[in-house]
Amino acid sequence: MNLDAIKIGKRHRQDMGDIDGLAASITELGLLHPIVVTPDGKLIAGERRILAFQKLGRKTIPHTTVDLVKIVRGEYAENFFRKAFSPSEIVAITEAIEPLERAKAKERMIAGKGEGGSGGRGKTKPPGKFPEGLNGQALDHVAKAVGKDRKTITKAREVVEAAKTSPGLFAKIKADMDRTGKVDSAYKAVQSVKRQAEFEAAVEHGGEPKTGNQFVILGDCLAYLRETDAASFDIVVTSPPYNIGTEYRTYRDNVERAAYLVWLTEIGKEIKRALTPKGSFFLNIGSTGKDPWIEFDVAQAMRGLFCLQNHIVWIKAIAIDGVMQGHYKPITSGRFIDQAYESVFHFTLNGDVEIDRLAVGVPFADKSNIERRGHGIDRHCGGNVWFIPYETVQSKTEKFHHPAGYPVELAERCIKLHGLRGGPTVFDPFMGTGTTLVAAERLGLVGTGVELDSNYARIASMRLGQKAA
Repeated sequence: MNLDAIKIGKRHRQDMGDIDGLAASITELGLLHPIVVTPDGKLIAGERRILAFQKLGRKTIPHTTVDLVKIVRGEYAENFFRKAFSPSEIVAITEAIEPLERAKAKERMIAGKGEGGSGGRGKTKPPGKFPEGLNGQALDHVAKAVGKDRKTITKAREVVEAAKTSPGLFAKIKADMDRTGKVDSAYKAVQSVKRQAEFEAAVEHGGEPKTGNQFVILGDCLAYLRETDAASFDIVVTSPPYNIGTEYRTYRDNVERAAYLVWLTEIGKEIKRALTPKGSFFLNIGSTGKDPWIEFDVAQAMRGLFCLQNHIVWIKAIAIDGVMQGHYKPITSGRFIDQAYESVFHFTLNGDVEIDRLAVGVPFADKSNIERRGHGIDRHCGGNVWFIPYETVQSKTEKFHHPAGYPVELAERCIKLHGLRGGPTVFDPFMGTGTTLVAAERLGLVGTGVELDSNYARIASMRLGQKAA
């Protein structure tokens, strides 16, 4: 290309350096890199080479033409149409990089010890056994190289390994992970399947599946209670079927009222026997517009067995200043209003159980009351009306496919109200998907739950596994 035809615009480089030296090098070795210009002759790169050619008195110079517009379009197409590596491919890349990073990590460790690290005073101490896997800084290097965080890589690797070990159980989960790119959900699915398999294996061998501090029992609660030693449990928190036609998987929730109450009374008798002398029995039950007496009929059935020490009203939703807060199941009716509360009956054997009111108390609005009324802490009784809304969910899966669950916080408050001193044991004869046991696990207590439906029992075991993980 003729030097005179090159258009040199405004350049960022001002100091051209040693042009004489560059000219001498071109004379001796030739031009190693052609200049770069656009199709219309505008210089992109190579001004120093042009100056050297001019100094040598040459009229033309080798060049390469680059269309910047096409490059930009190509870069856009490359990024737009690029197929990202699947999680499984990222795991494979990680495993390929690992040996190199392990070697680098080993070198860094040796160098660190040689410079006065754990070897002491500059003496090189022979390294011990280095781990085969990666952790810490080394894994961070690998994660950076593949463009993912190490937590994601670790989870993806577990999914891949599970699919290799048991393709029948996990191959589809791995395939879905690679198709969607969703590693976290695949990891949770793997953990869920593993816990289900462990649960089924334990049941098959006649054991009591234990997760964390919790025992999950598959069976009939009345039969289980009849085999239970007296004074076995300090706290019972439960919510039996309400006999209002709720669609459970294995239980018919619309038996004749008298039979229903006789059945619950028999269970109440066994709970009384299994409860410690200073124990608490929290019974959650609700009603409907068509059957408003059911909760009181159940409470009345317990009257000959227990003392009603406290009656708590659980508010699921409430309208305040024209705004509805919380969640409830709306009904279409010209006669009844929506049911936005349920009862929690706190039964004890004699009505003389000391409770921990402040454990579920609230701070003073007027802080002067703390000293004026002789309170040691900024907390007073929160009363017997508890506003505990359900967590917002988008599907039945998030409700664990159970039609009548309650929030973990409700069970947790009941347990705290009884008191945690001495590490009380917790029991739920109608465990469902394990909400009471999840609360017990959160509080570090040992609990036992009994459930008739094997699917709900498996879900309970899975939920507890997630809490214990």
